Amino acid sequence: MSKPALLVCCCFKPAPHTCIEDTGTLSPCICLNLSLEVVLIADMSIKVFYTSVSGSIKIKKHQQKIFDVLDSKKINYEAVDIAQDPEHKAAMRELAKDDSALPPQICNGEHYCGDYTAFEIAVEDETLDGFLKR
Repeated sequence: MSKPALLVCCCFKPAPHTCIEDTGTLSPCICLNLSLEVVLIADMSIKVFYTSVSGSIKIKKHQQKIFDVLDSKKINYEAVDIAQDPEHKAAMRELAKDDSALPPQICNGEHYCGDYTAFEIAVEDETLDGFLKR
């Protein structure tokens, strides 16, 4: 009888323990201390919808401010350029529940966080984590 394969996971359970593989079978698991990587992966669900093509200086400044604040706080995010794919624009508007929403818009996974005005208020009120639903 062969030994079950060892899994490497980051579920934060004390090692050794048992995890369920994608196949649904139980296998022994060795957990590594990947807490930093897990946090970075979790933060990547934050998306900033922006446009690389805009004639509006106001939109460009708002987008840059969001990027600057998130970068300064070392919050990882995915910048989604709605000018590159019409599906990105449709997704942004669907998440915002507004057919005329303009960038920048922010979401965390499938949870809509808000637009630039809501972001700015959260920064001023020091409630950015709550705004980002982290």
